[in-house]
Amino acid sequence: ERQGRAAGDMVNLLTVDVQRVVGAATGLWNALVLPAQIIVAMIMLWNVMGASMLAGLAGMIAILAANYIIAAYQKTVTQKVMDQKDLRMKATTEMLNAMRHIKLAAQELRFRDKILDLRE
Repeated sequence: ERQGRAAGDMVNLLTVDVQRVVGAATGLWNALVLPAQIIVAMIMLWNVMGASMLAGLAGMIAILAANYIIAAYQKTVTQKVMDQKDLRMKATTEMLNAMRHIKLAAQELRFRDKILDLRE
């Protein structure tokens, strides 16, 4: 599969994979600890406030729903950013690999403009 990918794709995939591995430890810890913390907090609030703590529980559920929507949007935006990085990395790699040919053909300005356009 590596033969079908450019160097920029490989660098971006490696970067994303490293970020996911690092974030997995935090995610696993949160998945184990946060439900227990929420249950203990709800029990303590029930003992202190009674049934009015249900309003706080409803607020937490609403915030969780909003967080899910925001995370889905963030995933879409992140994918667009990664696609742009891929394009920019491909152009930069192409330029570096063909630097000798570009200089011989006096095409420096055209490739510079191409990379600057991809950065925008």
